[in-house]
Amino acid sequence: MVMMVVMMVMGCNSGGVKGGGGSEGGSDLSGIISSARKEFLDAFLSFGELLKDVLGFNLDTTKKEVGEHLGNVGEAVNVVKGKLESLKSNVQFNLIKDKADGIITKAIDTLKKIVDGVSKIKGATGGANDKIASATADNNDAVPADTVSVKSLVEGISIIYEAAKEVKVDSKGNADKTIADSKEIAKLFNVTGNVAATGLKAANVALNAASGADILAAIEAVKAGTSKPAGQISAAKDAYDIAVATKNDTDASVDVREKGSVIAAGLALRGMAKDGKLATKATDAPHEGINAVLSRAVSKTVNEIMFNIRRTVDKCLKDVNDCIEENFNSEVKSK
Repeated sequence: MVMMVVMMVMGCNSGGVKGGGGSEGGSDLSGIISSARKEFLDAFLSFGELLKDVLGFNLDTTKKEVGEHLGNVGEAVNVVKGKLESLKSNVQFNLIKDKADGIITKAIDTLKKIVDGVSKIKGATGGANDKIASATADNNDAVPADTVSVKSLVEGISIIYEAAKEVKVDSKGNADKTIADSKEIAKLFNVTGNVAATGLKAANVALNAASGADILAAIEAVKAGTSKPAGQISAAKDAYDIAVATKNDTDASVDVREKGSVIAAGLALRGMAKDGKLATKATDAPHEGINAVLSRAVSKTVNEIMFNIRRTVDKCLKDVNDCIEENFNSEVKSK
C-alpha cells in the first residue's frame, strides 16, 4: 500500500509538474518538486523496510525494542516532513504560496504530531528491558505496569490517533465493544496462588473480540484520565486502570467487565509498559498461554499504530501533491 500511494504521488507527473517549462520560475519549481518527490520515494522505501522490522517481533522481543523500532519509523516520517518544509521555504514557492501554503502547513503539522507521538512511545519503553512475553515460569505473580510509562504510552498513541483523524484517516475503532461478562480477568492480576483458568479465558475472549482499531480507540479514550493513582482491578474504569492495577483478584468492575476493547487495551498497555506482568499458574494459566495473550495484545496495537501512521503520511503527501499540481498548473496558464 505504501509503495502504491508513493507511485501515485510520483506518477501523476513523473517528469515533473505538467507545464513546468512555461516560465523560468516554473521550471525551477518543477525541479524542486521533482527532487522533493524523489526524497519522498527514498524515505518510503526505507519506511517499508522498517515496517517489516516492527511487524516481525516475536516472543524474544523486548518492550524497549518495540519502542526503538517505532522510533526509527518516526525518523522516516521526519524526513518526509523536512522535505515539505524545504519545499515551502524555497523562494520559488512564492508562485503558489497564497493557495498552497495552508495545505502544506497542515501536512507539516500533522507529520510533526506523528513524530512527537512516536517519540513519546519510544520514551515510555526506553527503560523496559523485559520482554513483551514477560512470563518466565508457571509461578509468576502479577506486577503492575509503571504508571509513568503507561501515561506516556497513552499520550503518544493518542497523538498519533488524533493526527490521523485530523486529515480524515479514521480507523473506525469502537472503544466500547461489548463482550460476555469477563470479570474473571481479575484472576490474572494477583499472586500465582490465586490464578484461575477462567482468567486466561476472559483475556482471550476480549482479544478475540477487539480489533487493533478498537484497542487504539479505547486507549485514546483515557488520554485525560492518566493522573489517577493505581488501584485494584475491582475498581478499574478504563484501560489505564487495568494496565496499572495492583495485586488483587476480586472480580473486575462493572465498568470494564463487558468491554472487550477496554480489557484488550489494558492488556496491551500492561504488555508494552515497563514492569507490567500478568500472573501465571501451571495448568490454569501457564506462562505460554499468558505470553500468547500479551503478544497478541501488543501485536494488534502496534500493527494498528503502524497502519495509522502509514495511511496518514500517504494522505498528507497526496493532499500536497494535488494542491501543487492544481495551483501550479493554474499559475503557468495565467502567464
